Amino acid sequence: MNPDFIEILCNPLNGNSLFLKKDKFLDEKTNQSFEYSKGVANLLIISETQTKNSELHDKLNTSFNYQEHYEKDAALFNYFDKKLDKATKHENRRLHESIWRKTAKNPNYILDVGCGEAWVAKTALSSGIKVISMDISTINPTKAVNRFPSKIHLGLVADVFQLPIKENSIETIIASEIMEHVAEPKVFIASLFKRLKPKGKLIITTPYNEKLEYCLCIHCNNPTPRHAHIHSFNEQNIKHLIPDNCNWRFHSFSNFYLTKLRMHFLLSWMPHFLWKIIDSFANKLSGKPTRLLIEIEKK
Repeated sequence: MNPDFIEILCNPLNGNSLFLKKDKFLDEKTNQSFEYSKGVANLLIISETQTKNSELHDKLNTSFNYQEHYEKDAALFNYFDKKLDKATKHENRRLHESIWRKTAKNPNYILDVGCGEAWVAKTALSSGIKVISMDISTINPTKAVNRFPSKIHLGLVADVFQLPIKENSIETIIASEIMEHVAEPKVFIASLFKRLKPKGKLIITTPYNEKLEYCLCIHCNNPTPRHAHIHSFNEQNIKHLIPDNCNWRFHSFSNFYLTKLRMHFLLSWMPHFLWKIIDSFANKLSGKPTRLLIEIEKK
């Protein structure tokens, strides 16, 4: 493992520095140890924020084990080998392009929160950027470092609300399609924002103005939101989540009708700037973007 990673990792409980000894990260002040194996550091401590219910669960009188759910999710749904139709592939490509164009210039580190199929690592490693592929499941970070092995790629099993990253240490943090799942979005953003260096950027994407839909769970007989989305965001309700001491802006994109009409057959051949012009025009006409990108720069 690249020794530079050790400089920014810390004990998630107290912020103490860690030292790597064989297959363990050790906090010498408390003698607490954490596992490290084959490029993956397991620094997971589940926070109180993560274990408490969201407003939606309280309303439905249900409970939710976040870590257990996403461990099963990663085991059942292979993000690295999903068979996607061409329209979805094109939508994901434009999402990733939009995120990448907003990252800080020449970052030393990128933290990819909820790394999924590790597209961030695939994109950044070729440019010599150090990447931390993080997830609350043990499976996705392990698959990420196996798929894209490098001395400058670290897999990290961790909880955003008990984050084992030192404050003011990261130039770019990407959290794509994650915030709609967590119980406390404002605390989620605040935790990531603390880890940014001055002038660093936090890039968040989430479905835009999504209508939350429910099905009846066959196991517990309770209403269950589709895709485990428990929040919906738009220009208005996103504002109260933004921390102080930052510059920020949001961008809505990925037109609903262009996707439904399967216009990817034409649009997929276009460079990003031309696609963006057409997508923006379609959104002005219809008012139906499907993605919201929040760009937060620390002062």
